[in-house]
Amino acid sequence: PCFLTIGSLTVRKGQINFISALPTILEEFPNAHYHCFGLKLEEKKILKVINSKEVNNHVSLHGFIDNSHLVNIYNQADILILLSQSDEKNRAEGFGISILEANALGTAAIGSRGTGIEDAIKHNVSGILVDPFNKLEILEGIKTILERKQEFSANAKDWAKKHSWEIVGEKYLKTIISA
Repeated sequence: PCFLTIGSLTVRKGQINFISALPTILEEFPNAHYHCFGLKLEEKKILKVINSKEVNNHVSLHGFIDNSHLVNIYNQADILILLSQSDEKNRAEGFGISILEANALGTAAIGSRGTGIEDAIKHNVSGILVDPFNKLEILEGIKTILERKQEFSANAKDWAKKHSWEIVGEKYLKTIISA
């Protein structure tokens, strides 16, 4: 399978968490590949983990990409990965808009429990929420999504529609007017 993360390459965004789980994932899916797109803010830290886990041939750090290429990239992915974690400076992950972007194109996501990502993924419907440090939980999430790929894809599209700018914007407007 092809895995994807869209977001700055940082410890907080969780690419390291997925890379750490990759040896376990490769036992089940030996041809898996993980693509990371985003500003390479902490590339050295991530490369250190890639090298220590010996998964160099299974990870590509692409760097920043223009928005005009995103649809094509999302369409090539089997699962979006966002295993963000809290850190000392930035205590929480936000909503995870890349999840809804992927969902809109029928790509399910695996994301972290205990972060703002919980609002972006409807567990076991549009994706799977996991402990970002639990390799077996991540692997089980992958297997679940791949075994039910068509179901997750359809659900992801429906979930994204419920979070369109029109619907969310109207909710904001009603809240502002009633305040």
